[in-house]
Amino acid sequence: MVPGRDGNCKRSISNLRQLNFHRDLHTSHTRLVYYERPPRQKIIRNQNFFQYMWYQIPDWAKLCGGVAIGAYLFVKIAVPLMIVVLPPLIIGGWMYKKVRTYSEAKMRHEDYTILQQSSLVYTPPRRGSFLVPPPEQINSEIANFEINRIIDAFWSNEGGIADYFKIGPITNIALGSLEASSYDIDDSDSTPVLYASQQRSLYNKALNRKVASCIFGLRTDQMLFPDQMVDPTANIGPSTCFIRIKPYDFGGKEFIIDTPSEFSDNGESGDNNDDIIDVKGKTRDL
Repeated sequence: MVPGRDGNCKRSISNLRQLNFHRDLHTSHTRLVYYERPPRQKIIRNQNFFQYMWYQIPDWAKLCGGVAIGAYLFVKIAVPLMIVVLPPLIIGGWMYKKVRTYSEAKMRHEDYTILQQSSLVYTPPRRGSFLVPPPEQINSEIANFEINRIIDAFWSNEGGIADYFKIGPITNIALGSLEASSYDIDDSDSTPVLYASQQRSLYNKALNRKVASCIFGLRTDQMLFPDQMVDPTANIGPSTCFIRIKPYDFGGKEFIIDTPSEFSDNGESGDNNDDIIDVKGKTRDL
């Protein structure tokens, strides 16, 4: 062995390694390896066969498969369901709307006919001033008139109303607060005519239960303030009216009160509100 050769060999090998290391750090292969995505296969402990197969499927295949399955279900299930269900729903909704419109028009015509033949008259209390009272006061006055006339009808068993409802003592009768209202002004003639209706519930206080719906209908051509925009019920004088009592029981007998009471002066009420109970709720249009 030549002296000094081992030392030169070691230095050459060391320089060669440094050169190779320096070259590897700057090659594209190293950068590609560094930025390469991790392998697709996920390592899951105790994975079963289906999990293993699921992770072998590429993402594009999963997406295409999902779209294909969704389209198949839409064509085979959604489209036939729309063809079978949608037309009957549309036809049923249209028929319901027509029947409801016809029923409302028929009832409105019946109310007008009853008002033309009614002898029951509602006379608002005399006002001490020209100020229009608030709607709550006006509705309370109408409700007092209504409940007193109903009590008289139960007291005398008009048309068998007391026997039908079997409420017992008249102290068990109460009228709920205003639930619905409707106003219509017919100005086809020289004198405008106001048609108004209000709906409340009739209660059996002993059972704390609604037994019937009471609709108070009113017609008047006596406008107190014809040129002012005020509450319609505050703009009336003596008015022809009636009370329709419709039981909540299906197929129940309907009672119409359109005559004055034989126990009081035309069914007018005083200022007592004891027969009216407060029922929370929103007022809607009839």
